[in-house]
Amino acid sequence: MKSSIRRYCNEGHDVVSEKDMRVALSERPVQGKTASVCAMNETQKTLEVHKIEGFIKYGNFKFEVEGIRAWRAYGVGLGRFIPYREVITEPQTNSENEQCNGLFSCSELGCNMVFKKFSELENHLDVGEHSQVRRNSDTVYDKLRRDWAEKFRTVEKDEEIRSEPEAVGEERHEKNESGRSPQCSDLQTGWALHKPRNEAVRFPAEVKQYLTTKFDLGERTGIKSDPAKVAADMRTARNPDSSRMFERKHWLTKGQVQGFFSRLAASRRSKTHREALNEDVQAEQEEQERRAVLEEVATHLGPKHPICYDSYCLCDLSHKKKLETFSVAMLKDMLKYFEIPFSSRDRKKILVANLSEFLEGCDCNQPH
Repeated sequence: MKSSIRRYCNEGHDVVSEKDMRVALSERPVQGKTASVCAMNETQKTLEVHKIEGFIKYGNFKFEVEGIRAWRAYGVGLGRFIPYREVITEPQTNSENEQCNGLFSCSELGCNMVFKKFSELENHLDVGEHSQVRRNSDTVYDKLRRDWAEKFRTVEKDEEIRSEPEAVGEERHEKNESGRSPQCSDLQTGWALHKPRNEAVRFPAEVKQYLTTKFDLGERTGIKSDPAKVAADMRTARNPDSSRMFERKHWLTKGQVQGFFSRLAASRRSKTHREALNEDVQAEQEEQERRAVLEEVATHLGPKHPICYDSYCLCDLSHKKKLETFSVAMLKDMLKYFEIPFSSRDRKKILVANLSEFLEGCDCNQPH
């Protein structure tokens, strides 16, 4: 049916609702299948029930006359009986004079009874007798299935009582009301249920030390330890006094050893990564501190405002472009005073440029 609906969609049609699905199956019918759109009249719903506590734990249910019987596993034990009065708050009611437009047929296999009212069908399903009339369309296979179901409907549920030989001088075992001996089975209730998962067991310290030593040995030699070989060696490992190093309960499997090696390697990689990050952070901090010291030294050694020579304020003269008014001999004396290197053959223009470059380092030329 899904393939038929897909073909209908591929032809350019939209299927976005249940009515569209019915149209698609009508246009592209599937042999032996019919489709219809039904709506439930929610206004007639009067049934109110309580939730069954621990409902998710049960996997099998049986509806009896007085209540519901639930099992966690099929056929194990007597099950838990839940009376209807504990579940149903308000039962579903139907008006006696309600007339139905259609006929209600019995859903029991082989029964051909039909009713005009839904309440009559409910009564028939609860206490009525089903008529066994074979339809003309029944096949041999249908008859075999019906006969098979009828045959096993009469099978007795009581198990045979296991007989035990009577011992001389001993009293017979007391039997319960069902006639079964209380000691006929030594199985405990719930033996067929799934066992809960065991909690994770931590390796003892000596096991961890042994595995860590094996792992380190493989890292140093370049030949990694084989988990299967390590698991086998644990069964024969001995202490210096020739006593067994591990008890049987401490033996590990190949998967457990492999898991330990994987976790140990990942832990060490993470530790190495953290150490590398710490080293990078420490190096960055040292570099910042070094830069701060250099800046502080440069600040102390750099020229301070105002820079003066004799009675001249060179900062003001530099701003006013009047350094060229000094003679070459005067400029050389200034450069010697401030320990600025120059050549004896330098002309006035070069001497002024060297002095101007020195004055640019003054505080008055720095942005604030």
